[in-house]
Amino acid sequence: MARTGIEHGTVRGWRQHQRHRVPLTNECGCREARRRNDQARQAKVANQPPPPQLTPPPGLWAPTQASPALGTPIKGKELAEGDVIVHVGRHYPVNHFVAYVGSLRDELGHDTRTAVCGTWEMAIGPQATIHIVPRDEQVCPPHAHARDACQS
Repeated sequence: MARTGIEHGTVRGWRQHQRHRVPLTNECGCREARRRNDQARQAKVANQPPPPQLTPPPGLWAPTQASPALGTPIKGKELAEGDVIVHVGRHYPVNHFVAYVGSLRDELGHDTRTAVCGTWEMAIGPQATIHIVPRDEQVCPPHAHARDACQS
Protein backbone atom coordinates (compact mmCIF):
# COMPACT_ATOMS: atom_id res chain seq x y z
CA MET A 1 0.00 0.00 0.00
CA ALA A 2 1.44 3.38 -0.95
CA ARG A 3 1.71 6.19 1.57
CA THR A 4 -0.73 8.24 -0.47
CA GLY A 5 -3.38 5.49 -0.24
CA ILE A 6 -4.73 6.61 3.16
CA GLU A 7 -8.52 6.49 3.43
CA HIS A 8 -9.08 9.83 5.16
CA GLY A 9 -12.06 10.32 7.43
CA THR A 10 -12.24 6.64 8.53
CA VAL A 11 -10.91 4.52 11.39
CA ARG A 12 -9.06 2.50 8.79
CA GLY A 13 -7.39 5.73 7.67
CA TRP A 14 -6.38 6.45 11.27
CA ARG A 15 -4.70 3.02 11.44
CA GLN A 16 -2.98 3.70 8.12
CA HIS A 17 -1.64 6.97 9.53
CA GLN A 18 -0.25 5.04 12.52
CA ARG A 19 1.23 2.23 10.45
CA HIS A 20 2.92 4.53 7.94
CA ARG A 21 3.81 7.18 10.54
CA VAL A 22 2.13 9.92 8.58
CA PRO A 23 1.19 12.83 10.86
CA LEU A 24 -2.52 13.39 11.47
CA THR A 25 -4.07 16.72 10.63
CA ASN A 26 -7.38 18.14 11.78
CA GLU A 27 -8.53 18.46 8.18
CA CYS A 28 -8.12 14.80 7.19
CA GLY A 29 -10.89 13.59 9.54
CA CYS A 30 -9.15 10.39 10.68
CA ARG A 31 -8.67 11.59 14.26
CA GLU A 32 -12.36 12.51 14.48
CA ALA A 33 -13.40 9.13 13.02
CA ARG A 34 -11.30 7.33 15.64
CA ARG A 35 -12.80 9.46 18.43
CA ARG A 36 -16.37 8.70 17.26
CA ASN A 37 -15.53 4.99 17.01
CA ASP A 38 -14.10 4.93 20.56
CA GLN A 39 -17.16 6.75 21.93
CA ALA A 40 -19.51 4.31 20.21
CA ARG A 41 -17.55 1.33 21.60
CA GLN A 42 -17.59 2.76 25.13
CA ALA A 43 -21.33 3.42 24.93
CA LYS A 44 -21.96 -0.11 23.73
CA VAL A 45 -19.92 -1.57 26.61
CA ALA A 46 -21.63 0.70 29.15
CA ASN A 47 -25.10 -0.43 28.00
CA GLN A 48 -24.34 -4.14 28.16
CA PRO A 49 -25.41 -6.02 31.26
CA PRO A 50 -22.58 -7.64 33.23
CA PRO A 51 -21.85 -11.26 32.33
CA PRO A 52 -23.78 -13.79 34.41
CA GLN A 53 -22.02 -15.08 37.49
CA LEU A 54 -21.20 -18.73 36.99
CA THR A 55 -21.67 -20.69 40.18
CA PRO A 56 -21.87 -24.44 40.52
CA PRO A 57 -25.07 -25.93 41.91
CA PRO A 58 -25.07 -26.20 45.72
CA GLY A 59 -23.21 -29.24 46.95
CA LEU A 60 -21.52 -30.03 43.64
CA TRP A 61 -17.97 -29.00 44.58
CA ALA A 62 -18.14 -28.65 48.33
CA PRO A 63 -20.75 -31.01 49.74
CA THR A 64 -21.92 -30.12 53.21
CA GLN A 65 -22.96 -33.65 54.16
CA ALA A 66 -20.90 -36.77 54.68
CA SER A 67 -20.64 -38.94 51.60
CA PRO A 68 -18.98 -42.36 51.52
CA ALA A 69 -17.19 -41.53 48.27
CA LEU A 70 -16.13 -38.02 49.30
CA GLY A 71 -15.64 -38.43 53.02
CA THR A 72 -16.71 -36.17 55.86
CA PRO A 73 -15.78 -32.49 55.49
CA ILE A 74 -13.81 -30.97 58.37
CA LYS A 75 -11.76 -27.80 58.79
CA GLY A 76 -8.00 -28.06 58.38
CA LYS A 77 -7.34 -27.11 62.00
CA GLU A 78 -9.39 -30.18 63.10
CA LEU A 79 -7.29 -32.64 61.08
CA ALA A 80 -5.29 -34.92 63.38
CA GLU A 81 -2.65 -37.62 63.04
CA GLY A 82 -4.28 -40.92 62.14
CA ASP A 83 -7.10 -39.30 60.13
CA VAL A 84 -7.48 -40.62 56.58
CA ILE A 85 -7.73 -37.88 53.95
CA VAL A 86 -9.98 -38.60 50.95
CA HIS A 87 -8.45 -36.88 47.93
CA VAL A 88 -9.47 -37.60 44.32
CA GLY A 89 -10.96 -40.93 45.31
CA ARG A 90 -7.86 -42.14 47.16
CA HIS A 91 -7.23 -42.52 50.87
CA TYR A 92 -4.17 -41.01 52.52
CA PRO A 93 -3.64 -41.69 56.25
CA VAL A 94 -1.92 -38.79 58.03
CA ASN A 95 1.32 -40.03 59.60
CA HIS A 96 2.44 -36.69 61.05
CA PHE A 97 2.53 -32.93 60.43
CA VAL A 98 5.43 -30.63 59.64
CA ALA A 99 5.52 -26.84 59.50
CA TYR A 100 4.55 -25.45 56.10
CA VAL A 101 7.27 -23.41 54.43
CA GLY A 102 5.94 -22.26 51.11
CA SER A 103 4.75 -19.29 49.13
CA LEU A 104 1.06 -19.83 50.01
CA ARG A 105 1.50 -19.16 53.73
CA ASP A 106 -0.16 -15.72 53.50
CA GLU A 107 -3.03 -17.12 51.41
CA LEU A 108 -3.69 -20.20 53.56
CA GLY A 109 -2.97 -18.69 56.99
CA HIS A 110 -0.03 -18.61 59.36
CA ASP A 111 -1.14 -21.82 61.11
CA THR A 112 -0.77 -23.74 57.84
CA ARG A 113 0.94 -27.11 58.19
CA THR A 114 1.84 -29.95 55.88
CA ALA A 115 0.17 -33.33 56.40
CA VAL A 116 2.66 -36.09 55.62
CA CYS A 117 1.05 -39.29 54.36
CA GLY A 118 3.90 -41.60 53.39
CA THR A 119 5.52 -39.96 50.37
CA TRP A 120 2.42 -37.86 49.64
CA GLU A 121 2.15 -34.46 51.32
CA MET A 122 -0.62 -31.88 51.38
CA ALA A 123 -0.59 -28.27 52.60
CA ILE A 124 -3.44 -27.83 55.09
CA GLY A 125 -4.68 -24.32 55.86
CA PRO A 126 -6.54 -23.88 59.16
CA GLN A 127 -9.75 -22.81 57.39
CA ALA A 128 -9.48 -25.23 54.46
CA THR A 129 -12.17 -27.86 54.06
CA ILE A 130 -10.62 -31.33 54.07
CA HIS A 131 -12.54 -34.52 53.44
CA ILE A 132 -11.70 -37.47 55.64
CA VAL A 133 -13.01 -40.97 56.11
CA PRO A 134 -15.37 -40.75 59.13
CA ARG A 135 -13.28 -41.31 62.25
CA ASP A 136 -15.38 -44.26 63.40
CA GLU A 137 -14.85 -45.98 60.01
CA GLN A 138 -11.16 -45.31 59.45
CA VAL A 139 -9.98 -48.55 57.95
CA CYS A 140 -7.57 -48.19 55.08
CA PRO A 141 -8.47 -50.70 52.34
CA PRO A 142 -5.40 -51.82 50.38
CA HIS A 143 -6.89 -50.92 46.97
CA ALA A 144 -7.93 -47.34 47.75
CA HIS A 145 -4.72 -45.59 48.73
CA ALA A 146 -1.39 -44.53 47.35
CA ARG A 147 1.17 -47.33 47.03
CA ASP A 148 3.10 -46.66 50.19
CA ALA A 149 0.86 -44.28 52.14
CA CYS A 150 -1.01 -46.84 54.23
CA GLN A 151 0.86 -48.99 56.69
CA SER A 152 -2.09 -51.14 57.80
